[in-house]
Amino acid sequence: MSKNKSVNKQKDKNCKGKAKVKILGEYYTIKSDESEEYINNIASFIDQHLSEIKSNSSTMPRNRLFLLGLMNLADDLYNMQDKIQNLKQEIKGLEDRNKKLDNKNSELKTKYEKLKSDYQEMEDEYNQFLDLIEEKGGLDD
Repeated sequence: MSKNKSVNKQKDKNCKGKAKVKILGEYYTIKSDESEEYINNIASFIDQHLSEIKSNSSTMPRNRLFLLGLMNLADDLYNMQDKIQNLKQEIKGLEDRNKKLDNKNSELKTKYEKLKSDYQEMEDEYNQFLDLIEEKGGLDD
């Protein structure tokens, strides 16, 4: 039994936050690895959510109220996870498209450099041709 007490004391030492919160008029002491401010924010969110449910059905037993609140929050969480998954897939698609565009850009740069080089060669040949004509005294009519 003393071993359990030392484990509990160790857990208490590791807790960052401890807060006394009020949810639907009842007080609860919450210990967490999160800060007291965070705990209070979460408790306030839950209290507000449950209060909204309670205002629509004031005769609902407390345990059903908590269960309905939990189901609503789980539904929200599930929907958010689904949206996150969809956004991750969309990001993946955009990354793939970006990669293809980068590859196309590299190809176009290579073609551009080749055309630029070809143009420079042709210009050099043309200038050599003009120099040759000038040396020969021009074009004969």
